[in-house]
Amino acid sequence: MFFWLFTTGREILGGCLLPLICLTALLPILAAALMGAGIRRTGQDKQTTRRDIVLRLLAHLVILLGITSVYLTLMSDFSLRHATDVQTDSEFIRFMAGGPPTLNQLRLFMAGVLWLLALGISSLALQEGLRQGGWLRERVDRLRSPIVRRGSLGSSHFCTMREYRRYRRPDSDGVTFLGAFWGERKLRLDYGAGTFHLSGEDAARGILTLGGAGSGKTQGVILPVIGDRMLAGHSLVIADPQGELKEYVLRFARVTGHLVALHDPTSSAGPRYNLAEGIANVSDARAIADVLVPNAQGDNKFWSDSAAALLAACLIRFDTLGDIYNALNDLKKLLVDLEQDGPPPYGRLHTSQITQDEDEHAAEWFVHCVQVELMQVERLAALTGPPSSLESVTRFAHSLGYNAGDQDFRSCRRDLRHRLRLRRVG
Repeated sequence: MFFWLFTTGREILGGCLLPLICLTALLPILAAALMGAGIRRTGQDKQTTRRDIVLRLLAHLVILLGITSVYLTLMSDFSLRHATDVQTDSEFIRFMAGGPPTLNQLRLFMAGVLWLLALGISSLALQEGLRQGGWLRERVDRLRSPIVRRGSLGSSHFCTMREYRRYRRPDSDGVTFLGAFWGERKLRLDYGAGTFHLSGEDAARGILTLGGAGSGKTQGVILPVIGDRMLAGHSLVIADPQGELKEYVLRFARVTGHLVALHDPTSSAGPRYNLAEGIANVSDARAIADVLVPNAQGDNKFWSDSAAALLAACLIRFDTLGDIYNALNDLKKLLVDLEQDGPPPYGRLHTSQITQDEDEHAAEWFVHCVQVELMQVERLAALTGPPSSLESVTRFAHSLGYNAGDQDFRSCRRDLRHRLRLRRVG
């Protein structure tokens, strides 16, 4: 068998060596181009056509013939050697090698096995290159038209007939738009069907709708998407800053049976949540305060830590965020109340930080960030649910107040005085 391959087979393929080498290099690229763009979405695998099967088989055939031709040309002289030692006793090796008994059949058999191994590796590499998302398909797809366009519109362009092909397939988990859809060269892409189908994955990636006032963005895109999702039984979170969608959503809900919860931060009648309610221990208070007050780094860490400590104390002392915000307007009275009602660490906060005029500015400094955060939190509190386990969020390892050493505290005071001098000079 191998003897015939290295003798007669070599003569047959020898005359086609150069054309086979050229086809081996070009045909896989041509097949990848003719098989189409390797675009695939989850649950939408491209169906294999008869043309794709023919192209794959033709590419494999040419590749195998080209590699065989080159291999036989290079290895024939090495394989066909006369035997100098005792021949092998294996009947299988003799059958596969073939040829006269004077040849070294073991050498011929090994050369044939290497040829089969080369064909197998080449076939696997070609299969990986021509599959959906394969390395060869990906590189060919980068060279496709339309090329990247530059100019006033950058790389944007109108949809081509080829790109629109996958938007004709409906998807129960996706979104369907109705209308007439036009693309490149003023061609209608939907063939008169009047539908544009986005798959579930495409819709999840987001939809950007651009248009002037009164161009139909709400009626043509936003409301149909909301209605379709509600009819499908999905739950929705709808942002309506202008308040123009509320009435439509309520009408949809009467049909679909959805429970609609309206959250309006500017209204006192809507649903809301009091973050200060039910806080009875230091750990819970500090956990919420650490979330509300940003944790600064570097030189500003002292102020954010002090603001968080003060807010934690207020969360235990007061019942609502509004009471806390009002209490921060009179800092001396606030800290006196905390000293009387709260644990001992608040005494140090009062005596060490509020006794001097400069220290009043220090208190104002870190309390200011508490006030800013409370103004934001008061509006967004209705969207905030109580943490499932505040103890798991943080561990309260120190008492409230600023617990740094005296030397560190004096250093912070000196830094504050320097800042206040600059502030007064300015």
